[in-house]
Amino acid sequence: MKTNAFEAILIIDDDENNLHAYTRILRRRGRKIITAKSGKEGLRQLLKHDICLIILDVKMPGMSGFETAELIKSQEKGANIPIIFVTAVYKSDHFIKLGFDIGAVDYVTKPVDSYILRSRVEVFLRLYHQQQELEKRNRSLRESEKALRKAYDELEVRVAERTADLAAANEKLRLEISEHKRAKVALRIQDKMAALGRVAAGIAHEIRNPLSGINMYLDTLEKIYDSQDSLDQVKEIIGELKSASNRIEAVIKRVMDFSRPTAPKLELKDINKAVEDAINLSSVTLRKSGIELEKALALDLPQCYADHHLIEQVILNLITNAAEALKNMNGPKKIEITTSKGDNCILITVSDSGPGVPLELRDKIFDPFFTTKNEGSGIGLSLSHRIITDHDGTMRVFTSQWGGAEFRIELPIEKTTNSR
Repeated sequence: MKTNAFEAILIIDDDENNLHAYTRILRRRGRKIITAKSGKEGLRQLLKHDICLIILDVKMPGMSGFETAELIKSQEKGANIPIIFVTAVYKSDHFIKLGFDIGAVDYVTKPVDSYILRSRVEVFLRLYHQQQELEKRNRSLRESEKALRKAYDELEVRVAERTADLAAANEKLRLEISEHKRAKVALRIQDKMAALGRVAAGIAHEIRNPLSGINMYLDTLEKIYDSQDSLDQVKEIIGELKSASNRIEAVIKRVMDFSRPTAPKLELKDINKAVEDAINLSSVTLRKSGIELEKALALDLPQCYADHHLIEQVILNLITNAAEALKNMNGPKKIEITTSKGDNCILITVSDSGPGVPLELRDKIFDPFFTTKNEGSGIGLSLSHRIITDHDGTMRVFTSQWGGAEFRIELPIEKTTNSR
């Protein structure tokens, strides 16, 4: 049965008196003294107890102290236990050296001084405990290192798995982005094709009517020629043919204006002046149509880089469109035009009390040849939007205070590098 004492000392000596004497010298609280009268008995006690230090007599019958020490040191349990040899016979340097070579920590000769023996035992016990504590810490460090290595290996596995997951996710995202880009390109192409279709339909509609008239008048001319009728009627028909031809030419001119718009001549201008000129040009028509025009132009408006005539053209087109929208409206017919200073920009609004622009059409009204009117080319708004864009400005449509349309234009105050 192993002892539970704090520390145990094994004394091996064939002399009973020596055993009692050493026990008396070394006994203290918290310490277990274990005795053996031979080397063999000492080995048996070593296997039973956790020994901290061994006092071993050199000269014993049967198995000597040197032989006993060699067997103790050959065992894993006894390899690190300090041994103090005690002898009254083998005092020469040869035997002292032999004792240290076997693994002793001290070599004491008899008669033994109790104070010296006690002091040496205390020193070697302290060293033994320090060594045990150091070994315990080393074991703990080795276990911690082992745990850390295991954790590191597991972390590497998790990092590799996570890296693989991220790579797969990135690849999936890349494919989704590529697919999204392809879809966007396809949508843009679809939009362009739809816009092109509207352009073609608009041009065909604009040209079909005057062409039908031309064909009709040519048929009439042919009949007049065959019947030798009045030349006055011929002149009248020729006039109608010229009118129809002029209408076709006008359509072609509007298309050319849109495809190759005039580059704006940007100079420092008072925007209010361009707005006033557009209002003056349309005032008579508005009055005859019973439309009330209100204006609120900011007096402290800074000048900005703009093309006076092109801005006037845009405002005039918006006023004309508003008047067309109000033509068949019941109730008050109002148009309001304002200018103000925004954040680094000039803000122009043209609002009306007409039916407004439905939300689903607000992204389309600036497309070329898109129109909701029975008679109209659908080029005016598209050209106006392009003029404002060429000024590095923006043009958007909202709902006015009366529920109609409000076109909002923003022009930069400073000249930008993108301006033509």
